[in-house]
Amino acid sequence: MFNVWGERIGGAAAIAFGLYMASLSYNYPVGGHMFPLFSTGAMIVLGAVMIGTSIVRPQDYSHAALPDWDWSSLKPIMMTALTIGYFALVFRLGYFVSTLVFLLIMPYVLGLRAHLSIILCAVLSVSFIYVIFELALRSRLPSGILM
Repeated sequence: MFNVWGERIGGAAAIAFGLYMASLSYNYPVGGHMFPLFSTGAMIVLGAVMIGTSIVRPQDYSHAALPDWDWSSLKPIMMTALTIGYFALVFRLGYFVSTLVFLLIMPYVLGLRAHLSIILCAVLSVSFIYVIFELALRSRLPSGILM
């Protein structure tokens, strides 16, 4: 029974958050509101589907709610935490430094161990992004304290 209510509360939270974000993005100029409204609309619909399936088929939620805590179940949590940390550091360390650190750490979280390939891909990716955005397009990405 606890799982059913968790699904319903999660669906209601998705609907509430989607409505709030849609209200914020509704007045964006020059059609800038279209993608946010589409994505928040999808969030609202999926929240309603979560609630609806928990009402129509509550027997599907009778299994245990606790997963086995092994490496495969912790990997998405670590990836999410690393991504949130990356977004938090972009404006403090700068886009290029934080992206380089992110691209060096994330493959290890995913389970890759080809050290030379990871380093080369990270350095070449950040170099390519620098050339395209800073030199060719002259767009200023967040510089932070290190650049």
